[in-house]
Amino acid sequence: MATTKFYLDTRGQKSVAGYPLKLAINHKSKTALIPLVTKLEINQWDQKKEKVVKHPEQSKINLYISTLRQQVSTAILNLACQENINQLSATDIKQYIDITLNPEKKDELEKIMLLSNKKEEIISEFETVKKHLEKLSQNVHDIRKKYAEGFEK
Repeated sequence: MATTKFYLDTRGQKSVAGYPLKLAINHKSKTALIPLVTKLEINQWDQKKEKVVKHPEQSKINLYISTLRQQVSTAILNLACQENINQLSATDIKQYIDITLNPEKKDELEKIMLLSNKKEEIISEFETVKKHLEKLSQNVHDIRKKYAEGFEK
């Protein structure tokens, strides 16, 4: 099951407005990040509580974070109910959430879901082709061996 966490990304160089707040989506030991519009100073973010502190608009930003957390959780639960979530990567879930939060991207969502459904189909076809190639390779090896044996006699 995918999990989410809000965090202040202090890895890069600080901009004038502060460090970017991001939403991390963890799934199958991989992480995908959704950057948020909020930028904060290090002392304005409580990492344990995942809340803004000591900021002039902390109430507004915390409400935004809370609302976003609820929307993202709902999107992840919808995926889990559809039983598609185990076939998806963290990046697929990120794209699904992005489109869920931005309905104008619905056509894009349908393409992503179609591709993720075809992923299993493509892997299956690849395995079939691989088996045929291995069999063909063995046949070529047998023919070469019989051909070489003809010279030894």
